[in-house]
Amino acid sequence: AATEILLDELVKQGAHRQEMHDVLREKAQEAQVEVRKGNPNPLQHLVAVDEQVTNYLSPGKIAELFHAVNEHIGDAIQECDRILAEMSEELK
Repeated sequence: AATEILLDELVKQGAHRQEMHDVLREKAQEAQVEVRKGNPNPLQHLVAVDEQVTNYLSPGKIAELFHAVNEHIGDAIQECDRILAEMSEELK
């Protein structure tokens, strides 16, 4: 979700869609390696220090867009937790 929002904003700022798609895919793959090792997801940092991205978006704007993703999902995480808790009780 974050990469889609970033890609849309990059294109609005004049970036080439396919080039930025490739950059974001590469950064997402790098981040996934770290997450699989049990480390925190570094995607926001990786994007914010990439010159190809920061030619179009400031690190502050990147942070704002990542924050917007969290707002976009709203209370989905809490709702999933609630449903899982209910299901667990029913299975007991």
